Amino acid sequence: MNTKKITAFLFLICFYNAAISMELTPYKSCSFFQEIHQEIGEHMLPSQWWYLQQTYQHNGCVPSACFNNTGTLLATASYDKTARMFDVQTHKEIASFQHNDLVRSACFNNTGTLLATSSSDTARIFDVQTHKEIALFPHNDYIYSACFNNTGTLLATASGDKTARMFDVQEKKEIASFPHNDLVNSACFNNTGTLLVTASDDKTARIFDVQTHKEIASFPHNVPVHSACFNNTGTLLATSSSDTARIFDVQTHKEIASFPHNGWVYSVCFNNTGTLLATASSDKKARIFARYDDYTLDQLILKKAFNTWLLVEKPDKKLDSLEKLLADVACKHEYSYNTLLGVWKTFPEDMQDALWRTMQHRIQTHGKKMASFSFCNMQ
Repeated sequence: MNTKKITAFLFLICFYNAAISMELTPYKSCSFFQEIHQEIGEHMLPSQWWYLQQTYQHNGCVPSACFNNTGTLLATASYDKTARMFDVQTHKEIASFQHNDLVRSACFNNTGTLLATSSSDTARIFDVQTHKEIALFPHNDYIYSACFNNTGTLLATASGDKTARMFDVQEKKEIASFPHNDLVNSACFNNTGTLLVTASDDKTARIFDVQTHKEIASFPHNVPVHSACFNNTGTLLATSSSDTARIFDVQTHKEIASFPHNGWVYSVCFNNTGTLLATASSDKKARIFARYDDYTLDQLILKKAFNTWLLVEKPDKKLDSLEKLLADVACKHEYSYNTLLGVWKTFPEDMQDALWRTMQHRIQTHGKKMASFSFCNMQ
């Protein structure tokens, strides 16, 4: 494929970029398409690129998923009346905490030795090793969230009484209250414990100063906000509303990534390095998305090509294999099949699996059924 065709194709991609939901990150230079990189590569700069890495199935709606401080464990809360603990590496369940009612949230303390849960009108703290309940925090209405600060000395709760509250864990006393205009779905500290972010049915995520209790920022949404969580540096804010999780830049308030789901997304949580994002959904699944930082310009062009191909071609739903997909994209855009396959193989294996699952889903969702199926020969 000559330079003019490549340039024209990339300009087409850039034209459609606004219509395509992309999660992007700063690229790293590579030997492929260097001239194109110099001419228009900067216009394809991503913000963040994430992909689905793991899924955890439950027996009921999953309203919460939260990492421990080292990112090695994931705690989930479920309407099956349990809070569960999973090993992130092995994906195996390693503990379960039974409740008498549906569990709305589960959150580790800073050392990973305690687990706070919310169920009905009570927040509870459990010892992770013994599974024994060691503290209770009753409220006057349903509690939707309970979260420790960075030192484990404070507990923030979110309630149906339209308030977020802050408790001293040792004294079990309420020390602050943050009123809202509607029920509060979640309350979460930043990594230094100086800020508290809340999510509310009043269609806002808000940031409060923990010392002064003053609201210092607001992130309006079009629908009720179910959850909000800072990353490890406090520079990014993840929220969940309706069927989508989103990531915002805290300084600019700009949305830089989105994660559509098949059901309502009730919870979002970054790991300790900000490279993983856990979500909890009404489709009975907790998911972990991984941030991909090391991609090349070749890989970025391939991902853009896939999205543009989906948008323009309305592909046949009978495209049921990677080989057929790559062959059809290569044919329609006059690429070499072997070149596309070579770029594909440079992705990590778990990302190849994730990209293929995503493409399969989009083909079945946005494609069309054709009476007969044919695709270009591989070459």
